[in-house]
Amino acid sequence: MVAMGFAIGIAVEMFTLPTLGFAFVLIFPLVYLFKGNLPAALVGFVVGKVIYLPMAILNTMVGLGYCPAI
Repeated sequence: MVAMGFAIGIAVEMFTLPTLGFAFVLIFPLVYLFKGNLPAALVGFVVGKVIYLPMAILNTMVGLGYCPAI
C-alpha cells in the first residue's frame, strides 16, 4: 500500500504540466481507486517536485545531444 501510494504521488507529479495545477487534487481519487497510502502519496508528490527540475535539465541536455563532460 505504501509503495502504491508513493508511486501514485510520483506519477501525478510527473503529470503536472498537462493538468494546469489540478494534479494535487488527482491524488485523492487515485489513492482511493488503487488502494494506496495517502501520506506516502503526498511524500511521493513532494519528492517528485524536488527531482523534477534537475531531471528536466538533464533530459534537455540529453535530448539536444549536449554533454559538458565530453
